[in-house]
Amino acid sequence: MRGRPPIVQLKGTARVPIDELKQLPEFTLLPLTYQNFLAAYIESGYDARAAVLASYPNVKVPDSARRMGERILHSPGITMLLHLHFGDDPKDAFCRMVAKAIITGKLTKEQLEAMKLIADVREFRQPWTPRYEKRIIEGMANNEEAVKRRVQRAAKTAAVRKIADQMAAQPLMPDFQNL
Repeated sequence: MRGRPPIVQLKGTARVPIDELKQLPEFTLLPLTYQNFLAAYIESGYDARAAVLASYPNVKVPDSARRMGERILHSPGITMLLHLHFGDDPKDAFCRMVAKAIITGKLTKEQLEAMKLIADVREFRQPWTPRYEKRIIEGMANNEEAVKRRVQRAAKTAAVRKIADQMAAQPLMPDFQNL
């Protein structure tokens, strides 16, 4: 159905009022026309055409208002705020927005870097921790696989030494002690 939000609302979830959305930093970062559109969209009962006519007074043609409303509804900022309005978890809303951008293929390098920055600031992304540390040793092969094997051998040796240190010392020749 045209003019509806591009999201699925779960039954029984509480909606965040527009006054609370206006307090969010995501809302204040929107252009003023988008802020007016979102407020009119929510207050009009999710009618995109009415929201466009209320926030863009120069639009006179109904078909133009409909197309413009669809375009605005699919913008990342509006989509994110609508997810928050419908009570979705901010992390889930962000993940859906990123997934949609990836699937549609409309993702520029700048948008990708901005999404990474937002994910880092909101702590949605875990820092990458390498499974092994690259140790370059002179005179030895230093390609990735060789370094990985060398580091894994060193880790096994360290684990064996740790276990050996925890064991009680036993005499090497218990049979010859009684002679």
